[in-house]
Amino acid sequence: MTFWETVERGEYVMIALAVLFILSIIIWWVRSAKLGRDRKTYPDLMHRVRDHVIEGDIDNARQLCDTIATPGAKVVETGLSRVGKSMLEVTTSMQETALIEKDSMTRGIRWLRFIAVISPLLGLGGTLVGIIDRLRDLGELGPTVDLSMLCGAISPTIVTTVAGLGVGIFALVAITCLDARIDSSRRRLDELTVEFTDLLNEPA
Repeated sequence: MTFWETVERGEYVMIALAVLFILSIIIWWVRSAKLGRDRKTYPDLMHRVRDHVIEGDIDNARQLCDTIATPGAKVVETGLSRVGKSMLEVTTSMQETALIEKDSMTRGIRWLRFIAVISPLLGLGGTLVGIIDRLRDLGELGPTVDLSMLCGAISPTIVTTVAGLGVGIFALVAITCLDARIDSSRRRLDELTVEFTDLLNEPA
C-alpha cells in the first residue's frame, strides 16, 4: 500500500489535519509579519515625537502616531492626548492602552494552542478507527490470517497519528516563537510609557 492509498483510506482525518496545518502556517506567518512591522517603527518613534513635543507641536505629534498606527504609537498617542493633565493620569491612561494592545498581540495564539492540542488527538483517533476497521476486515478472513497480514493491515493506519503529531509539534514551535516576540513587544510598550513620561518631566 502506497502513502497516498493510506491517505485515501483515512481521508477525512488527513484532510482535517491538512487544514489545521495550513491554518497554523497562516496564523504564524500573519502574526510574525505584523509583530515585525510594528517593531520596526519603535526605535524612531520616540525621537520624532520628542522633536514635536519640544517644539510644543502636540497636534503634529499625535498625527504622526495616528499615521503609524502601531501598538507603540497608540500608547504614545494616548499620552499625548493627556498632555497638560496630571502625570498620574497620563501614566494610567498609557498603561490602560498598553494592556489593550498587549491583549491584541495574542490574537491567533489561542487558535494555535487549540491546533497543538487537537491535532495529536485527531491523529490518534484516526489511527484507532483505522485499526478497528482493519481488524474487522481481517476477522472476515478467518483462521487464514497470519502475523504478516496483521502487521501489513495495521501499520498504515499509524500515518494519521504521525501526521497529527507533526502538526501539533509545528503549532507548539510556532507558539513558542510568537510568545518570545510578543514578550519583547510588550516590554517595549512599557519602555515607551517610561520614555514618554521622562520626556514630559524634562526641564523646559
